[in-house]
Amino acid sequence: MSGSDSHSGTRLAPRGLSRAAAAQYVGVSPGTFDKLVADGIMPRPVAIRSRKVWDRFKVDAAFEDLSTENENEWDTEWDSQQNDHHT
Repeated sequence: MSGSDSHSGTRLAPRGLSRAAAAQYVGVSPGTFDKLVADGIMPRPVAIRSRKVWDRFKVDAAFEDLSTENENEWDTEWDSQQNDHHT
């Protein structure tokens, strides 16, 4: 499978990500990604025959949860300053 739609020629984003691709997707090393999975912060992979792949949608949801759980005073202050500059 080439990852393209043969009718329109558009590329499709993969739904299943390898370990390395999932780590890169969230901006961490594969070792850090493994720790996040072990800690339950990132989702566990699904098995497709002998391959382990991560569902991109579940990785997205876990990343969104991470973003809101780790909000701190500095982030709130930075967001407020950014909003002030744009208004």
